[in-house]
Amino acid sequence: MNHIFLTVDEAAFFLKIKRSTIYAWIHKRRIPYRKHGSRVVFLQYDLLKWSESNSGYIRDKNLELLFDNPTQT
Repeated sequence: MNHIFLTVDEAAFFLKIKRSTIYAWIHKRRIPYRKHGSRVVFLQYDLLKWSESNSGYIRDKNLELLFDNPTQT
């Protein structure tokens, strides 16, 4: 696993949300972040996993199998 650190601006771009939303979520402890001195940073992998678990997207294994093997019925 690569440890890619993101700044607040990069995390906002990665998640396609406003910078102010990132800061609000940090304040409410709704998003995984780390402090390096006075700097807030994010691990890209942590944000991806957090986003997947907080997206409201329901994964359907049967649909995934259908799209992976469209000839299979």
